Formats: sequence, structure tokens, C-alpha cells
Amino acid sequence: MKMSKLLNTRSVRSKYPSILLLIDYGLSEKTMEGICHGLDQLFSIITTYVGLQHIPMFGLIVNGQNQSETFIPLSLTCNIHMELQLALYKLQLLAQKWSTKSNGLNSLTLSWQSALQLAGIQINSIVQNSNENRSSSNLIKHDFQIVILTNRLSDLILSDIHQYIQNEQFNKRNIELVCVNDGNNVESFKQKISSLDLITIKYILENKYSIGLYLKSWLLNEDHENEHIQLYLPTIKKTEYIDHSWHIIRCDLQELLINPNHHVNHDRFLIFTEPSTISTSAQNSSSLSLPIYQFKALNFIKQTDYCISMIFGMPLLVISSACPKYNSESIEQNEIAFDTLTEYLRINKLMLICRLNDCSSSTMNQSFSGHFILSAASERSLILRSIASSELLLPLANLPSSQIMKHEQKQRDENLFNSLSNMNIEDEEYNPLYYEARKSKITLNTNLI
Repeated sequence: MKMSKLLNTRSVRSKYPSILLLIDYGLSEKTMEGICHGLDQLFSIITTYVGLQHIPMFGLIVNGQNQSETFIPLSLTCNIHMELQLALYKLQLLAQKWSTKSNGLNSLTLSWQSALQLAGIQINSIVQNSNENRSSSNLIKHDFQIVILTNRLSDLILSDIHQYIQNEQFNKRNIELVCVNDGNNVESFKQKISSLDLITIKYILENKYSIGLYLKSWLLNEDHENEHIQLYLPTIKKTEYIDHSWHIIRCDLQELLINPNHHVNHDRFLIFTEPSTISTSAQNSSSLSLPIYQFKALNFIKQTDYCISMIFGMPLLVISSACPKYNSESIEQNEIAFDTLTEYLRINKLMLICRLNDCSSSTMNQSFSGHFILSAASERSLILRSIASSELLLPLANLPSSQIMKHEQKQRDENLFNSLSNMNIEDEEYNPLYYEARKSKITLNTNLI
């Protein structure tokens, strides 16, 4: 019986929004240093690894005490290299100037109207020019996102933003308010706001690492449908091919930032969680399809017998899927199964060997397939990596035994647990690249392969 007829594609955005960053008056020198470092690193990643399409256009406006100023006019990202370096230098000087001013503490009453007005003028100008030129990629306001970076929250600020949304007919989902704080006053910030549902509000810490992580999050593609992976595990009554009796665990992945095209055989050994390498001719298209990767569980290997050098490629964090196309009961059952697998790997110090099935090929067992390994990560998550050849395998040095932390008792999927207990543990050298050559040696496990 062949692969069960499940959906094997998912829908994602084909376009990323252009970003207009608004920096508030009076931010600390430490915060401004983190912003400059984060922006410099972000655009270095874009030009080196992931591609300019992740931020098609970028602009930078600073909300001043008397009037707002445009540091980088909203324009194509490929043309702003010099403007960016100059803007970062000016931001550092501005931070030093702000730190010497004693009236910076009175910024709570500072209006956002002039900065938002500048943002509106730039967005409207680009949209109008695009429509007049009748370009193949007509832009609309929905293609832009305004990010406001501040260290102050009040109903007055939100009132300015709400007024802008009404006047410009701007989608509130395309405005994000990011509040920088020291980690101790988040709750007090929240208490100052009576209309939290107006726009998206995020909180980040006042350090380079936290600010840098937030800026890198602009590169992530928020899927319309998550479910990147369908992991199939055999039941106690084994069958040669995957069928409806096999356990299925649906999983979501973290984004992949390294360009997969830099790797040999990337289509077999790397998983794309976003369409950064797919060029779309229809720029005004809102979504496209990517595969849902289907993995077949083969065997376990002992985690203590192998060094981390047996695996290669960008590690991906795997979590239980929360795809909105499934109901809450299905999501909960899937989460229980995922937790059961995670705890089984952790407690028994095992790693799960999986093979990536090519659903489009009728000669799946004869074709070359990439092999991957799943290992326990932090609680309720797994790490997925592709497996390298045996030449890279090194013995693991004896590590001092560490005290095993006792986790609270969780609900367990007994059927899946029994199936996991019945799977083989590979005690030989495992090299998927020698799959055809070693086919005769694997006949003992033919019911799994």
C-alpha cells in the first residue's frame, strides 16, 4: 500500500513587506548601540545569505523632540548601502546627544504625529508612482509595514497611531509597536495601556542580543499554514510501506536563513521552511505552495555512541504543529504524540533516523533519498539535522555523568510508546550514502525500509 493520501503542500507568502522603521526620541545610548549593531548585521545577512527579497524596500525615520527627520528615504534595499552606513553613524551621534540632555525624561508627552505623517507621505508617494508607471508589481499599502521602536507606552501614543490608521486607511495589522525595556517594567508598561488590541505590541530587552534577534525576525516568513513535516512511525504490526495504520506526528520548523543553494544536493539534504530561493514572476501574488516534507522513521541509534560530527547542515528546531487548519482536539492529540516521542528519546538517550520520502516519485525505494536525524533538544522540542557520511564519524569521549532532571509526569500516548519500544536500535556503522551498496546487509530490517 502506498503513501496515504494526505495533503503534501502548504501555502506561504510569496512576498515580504517593505519596512519603514520609526525610532523614538530619547532612547538610551545602549539601546541605540543595539539598534545600529542589529541593523548592520541584518543587512549583512540579507546581502550575503538570504537575498534582498526578504526586505524589498527599507526606510528609517527618527521622531525628534521638535520635528521628525528622515534618515533613509523609503527606497529599494539594493540601493541603500551608503545611506545605511551614514544613517548608523548619525544614530550613534544622536544617541550621545540625547544622553546629555536632561529633558529626555519628559518624552512621554512627545507626539508621534509628525513621524507618522512623514511615513504616510513616503508610502503614498511610492504607491502612486508604482500605479502611474503601471509596473508589473503594482504596490498597495498592504505591502508596507511600519515598525515603531520606543521605550515609552501610553494611551496618548496609541491615540496618535489610531488617528493615523483612520486618516490613511492603513491596516492596523501592518503597524507594530516594539517597546524596549530593562525586563523589570513590562507589566507596568502593559498597565498604562487601555487598548492593547489596537495594534501588535512586542517587548524586547535593552541589549544587543535581544534587539538583534528582533530585527532578524523580519526575515521570517509567517506561514499561512505551518505543518512543515509529517513524521511517520511504524506500529507494532509492521508494514513495508507507509499506510493509514502508521502513527503520524505533524511538526513545525524554525526558519532556515542560510541559502540552501550553497550546498551540494540541497534538494535531498536540506529542508526549506520558506520560499527564499523561489523566484515568482507574479509579484502581486499573495501566496505560493511549498511541500510538506514526509519523513519515514527507520531506526534508533544510541546518542552516547556517536559524536555530533556525524551530522551536518543547519540544525532546525522542531516543535509540535499548531497549524490552524486542524481543530483543537487534533492539535492536542498531536502534541501528546510529539511529547511522547521527545520524552522517549530523552529518557533512553536515543536519536531517531528518518528518511525523506519523495512523494512525487513512483520509484521511491530505488531513488537516492536524504537521511536525517532527530534528537531531543530543550523540553518539548527536537533538533533535526541531515546525516553525513561515515568518514566524519568520531567516537564520543567519555563524558562525566550528569544528574538527570526529573520532569513532571506528562500524559503519554501508550500506542505510540509501545511502537517506539518495538523499533530496532542500529548498533552498526550507519551511512545512508552507502544505502545501495549495503542493501543486502539491511535485509534484517527490510520491514522498516
